[in-house]
Amino acid sequence: MIATLAGALLLVVWAVRPLTAAPLPQGGTLRLATWNIHYGYDDVWHTTLPQIVSAIEKAEVDAIALQEVDAGRMTSYSADDAYFLGRRLGMQVAYLPTVEHLTGIALLYKGEPARVETMLLPSLQEQTGIVRVHLPAAGGELQAHAIWLGLSAEDTLAQIEAAVQFIGTGTRASFGGDFNSEFDDAEVARVLAGGFADPFQLLGIEPAPLTDPALSPTKRIDFVFVRDLVPVGAWVADSLASDHRMVVVEVAVE
Repeated sequence: MIATLAGALLLVVWAVRPLTAAPLPQGGTLRLATWNIHYGYDDVWHTTLPQIVSAIEKAEVDAIALQEVDAGRMTSYSADDAYFLGRRLGMQVAYLPTVEHLTGIALLYKGEPARVETMLLPSLQEQTGIVRVHLPAAGGELQAHAIWLGLSAEDTLAQIEAAVQFIGTGTRASFGGDFNSEFDDAEVARVLAGGFADPFQLLGIEPAPLTDPALSPTKRIDFVFVRDLVPVGAWVADSLASDHRMVVVEVAVE
């Protein structure tokens, strides 16, 4: 009996042991992404966390902003989405709980634990916020940001104004998320006025691929904006593991 219990304990310890994080590239290029993971479900409510892992692995992403990320909610089988994904991918996790402290925004990244800052944004209905991670990269620090903007009943212009003020100016940065706004909307215009650019536009990829809904997308509301970074590639992944498509941008970091 004692041997059996000891064996079970060792198995549990082995299963939850810390894993070595994948290294963050320090030269060449970085791949930055955003994905609204829909609480770990696809468009027709099949659970898909393993498929989400596979899609992120296939894209060889170095840092990814995630939205609609559950942490212990019963409707998601009490899974902690961000830490499940982080552990399976060998990535660090920066997580900001927002809605009832059970759903939030995450930024997963390769490398050693980095400095993380978060802020809740003005919200009339579902609380939302922004996450920042200070990534050490070739050529100097890169500040990666993750956001989720509210729906139409929210004052999303107030949210984006607070987010842009939080980001500040004068630093290399990425800004990824589900903006619930299309490219010609005022929310995106405010991001561009903050010194950011759309990699698809910079690379002459027009029209840029649509992102929502994942099945037969009709609009583009998911973006990875960049500032003081040179994009060398940008695409929308074909995975249907969520109700949105994943956006991936590759930037030079020499």
